[in-house]
Amino acid sequence: MPTYFTIILRDAAGVRRPEGGDTPGGAVTGANTATPTFTDLDNGAIRGTYTPTATGTDSLALTVNGTPIRNSPYISVVGATPVIVPNAMPFGFSNAHPYTYGPSTQLRITRSPSNFLATLAAASAAGAVVTLVYGRRAVRDSAGRFSLTNFRNLTDDFAALSGINAYIASGTFKYTEIIDDLTAEHWGGVMPSFADLSAAAAYIHSTYSNTVQTVLRKNADQIFGIQNLDYAHCQYVAWRDSHDGSGTTGVTAYRTVMERAATKIGCRIFFGLNTLDGGDGSSGVRGTKSPRWTMSPTEIRNYGRVLIASPMCDLFSIWKYDAVNFPTYFAPGSIYTAAFEDLSDLCSGEVR
Repeated sequence: MPTYFTIILRDAAGVRRPEGGDTPGGAVTGANTATPTFTDLDNGAIRGTYTPTATGTDSLALTVNGTPIRNSPYISVVGATPVIVPNAMPFGFSNAHPYTYGPSTQLRITRSPSNFLATLAAASAAGAVVTLVYGRRAVRDSAGRFSLTNFRNLTDDFAALSGINAYIASGTFKYTEIIDDLTAEHWGGVMPSFADLSAAAAYIHSTYSNTVQTVLRKNADQIFGIQNLDYAHCQYVAWRDSHDGSGTTGVTAYRTVMERAATKIGCRIFFGLNTLDGGDGSSGVRGTKSPRWTMSPTEIRNYGRVLIASPMCDLFSIWKYDAVNFPTYFAPGSIYTAAFEDLSDLCSGEVR
């Protein structure tokens, strides 16, 4: 399995550069001897890869324009069964978006079994970690309500795919979000029962022999009683800033409440930001629906840094990538994209 790494280019002030055009170089020595191949992403990042053939410890000496980069050489440990190990935590957008591909990234997707293997192959080639999100229609009954039977049948269809176990073993397919958006309006006016959700999570564990972890997108303080859950996907919105009836406000208080609730449940946290509809209005840009606002670059950085710093946070995502309706927001080199890149750097272990 290939080893991937990413070089982030910064100016003298430490700000990530928006353009490419530099010349990378490198050499691998140690258990393996190789010359990495490089891809300039033209956004201040260079993707590198090499394929080890022996187990052991490798040394990666890396340069840009002939100058060794900071902290080079780097150490890479090659095991008998290679796995994708992000530097810190997976980061990505809540839908398929090529920008998030690469080490320490996460691709959240809703796909049918028919094209899931192709998606996994592309993600594996780019070193991405995948969270499978079931489409609501696929697990509803004729009345639009959550169907545990349909959930189990769909899980069986995915698990039966030829070759899927290899992607689980490599760490490419690691998470299944059993429900996206646990609100009655999406489920025929009836909230899925906690008993059914607990059974659904247990079915994922048993089907994949506990190698795929379960996620539920709902604030942790609203899902007490659900069992067999590995992660509560807690998505922050600034305009809804009071939680748990305590009257506390602010992202730091939100994080504290989520941590306390997740501890009580016995799960970890998958934090995220609703950047298109979760702003406080300071951006001056309307969201996907009125009266919501997008988050400003300052909001994205400030909220994200607080949540990523949580000792209970293992994953982080952004809702959502939409360059069609928000072309300026996601344009390469934009002030918004720079804010996303800063959070990605934090998740990859780079301290600013």
